[in-house]
Amino acid sequence: MIHANLFFPERIGSYFLTSCSYTAIAINKRSISATVIRAIGRQRTIEQVIEQPIDQTQTIPLNERISAALRELFEKVPAKSTIIDVITSNACIGKVITVPLMSPEKIKLVVPFEIESALPFSLAEAAVDSIITATNSTEKTASVFVVATPKSLIEEHTLLFAEAGRRADRITTQVAALYNIITQLPALKQRQQALLIIDIEHQTTTVMLCLRAQILAVRLINRPLQDLHEQGASEQFLNEIKVTAASFMKQYNQAATIMLCGPGATESGISQLMEKTLEQPCEIFTINSLIMAGGIKSNAALTQKQFLTVAAALPDGGADDFNLDQQIAEQQQATVILRQTIATLSLALILLGILIATRILVVRNLRSEIAASEKETIGVLRSRLNLTAPKGTSLDSINKLARADIANKEKIWSSLSTQSRFVMLKVLDELSKRLNRQELGLNLQKIVISADTESLLLEGTVKDFEALKKLEEQLRQAPLFKNIPHLQETTFSAKITLNIAGETGS
Repeated sequence: MIHANLFFPERIGSYFLTSCSYTAIAINKRSISATVIRAIGRQRTIEQVIEQPIDQTQTIPLNERISAALRELFEKVPAKSTIIDVITSNACIGKVITVPLMSPEKIKLVVPFEIESALPFSLAEAAVDSIITATNSTEKTASVFVVATPKSLIEEHTLLFAEAGRRADRITTQVAALYNIITQLPALKQRQQALLIIDIEHQTTTVMLCLRAQILAVRLINRPLQDLHEQGASEQFLNEIKVTAASFMKQYNQAATIMLCGPGATESGISQLMEKTLEQPCEIFTINSLIMAGGIKSNAALTQKQFLTVAAALPDGGADDFNLDQQIAEQQQATVILRQTIATLSLALILLGILIATRILVVRNLRSEIAASEKETIGVLRSRLNLTAPKGTSLDSINKLARADIANKEKIWSSLSTQSRFVMLKVLDELSKRLNRQELGLNLQKIVISADTESLLLEGTVKDFEALKKLEEQLRQAPLFKNIPHLQETTFSAKITLNIAGETGS
């Protein structure tokens, strides 16, 4: 089962952001082999190796026995594991073709028509997929490995899995799994000499000629492994392999290192037979070699029998998106698009929510600032203009009171005689010169000059009694003021006689 986070990818390249499980399943006549691999970061761990026997009761149809075995198998694997069905290659056609260089999507559309003439069944009855193994930007061509199999086989496997309660997320084949290994192991991918790989499985053998992860040629030999142990069949089998190998190396003018893999590679006497037939040494690529070369950790005991399912389950190779069931591929693509659409809409809604919340917070803060400013302004107007207004009076109302107060004072000022204005200005000038307001902490709240301009009333406050004493002294030093009273409180009200004539005379 493919699972994906709506907002973050499972992986970036070969680095897995979340823990993901992959289960490769290969169905044989007597048993079902399965390997479960978990990927997290760059670590790959083989968690389970399962060999599920198939009931051999001949009175029960084979498909029912296989589905029953699959049901038991699925109870042992993780529920959210990606299921990869590895079908045998004996019903497959493999071919390497060259096509004009274009996008992978367009190549997949063109490929079926390029191999139609090579198919033993009609294109309408074929399930086809391909892997781009190399591109040539100078010649603008792409080398493509194509696999085709009858749709009936795909439908048969789909039905088997459905009856067992699960559906395969991908249907791959032996030869694609083999290529999966080649492309992710540097020891194989970076070889400068051509590599002739002979993968000997129980029901079919693949002969593949590769050069630096490019498939040059491939042939699927539909002979069971058992033939190599039977005298007459063994000679025919070995001769097919010899002719195929010689033909490939001659066609591409490549001397190749020969590598044996699969269950047959480690069976007694097989490697010696191959070396004698091909007349050159053969390397044996065992399951343990694969584990060590790939830096894979294993929590399960492995045998050469698991070579195919381990190869298919590894998620980093060049064939990890190969899928012969195009219906599944199309559904997965539709699912990806749906998830991306949901993710986009979700992100848009989240951003819209953030913008709305931000606007609400800004407006709320702005209103708080306005309210605080209004409160501060009301306080200042009340204290400076000595306004009397009920608690909770609005700023507009206070402004009206302040304007009325100022208008009233302007009216009073306009009504004063020239002499009275002169005296007022003289008093203000004298006070500003004589009194050190900062030193005294002086806050003059009211200055009243009598109608006959002979006396002055000062009301205000100073910071302390020391300042009160200094205030008296500074007032007495002013020639304009006389009869300075003795001040008793820091909040004072002092009536002072004005010496207008004396000031003028001086």
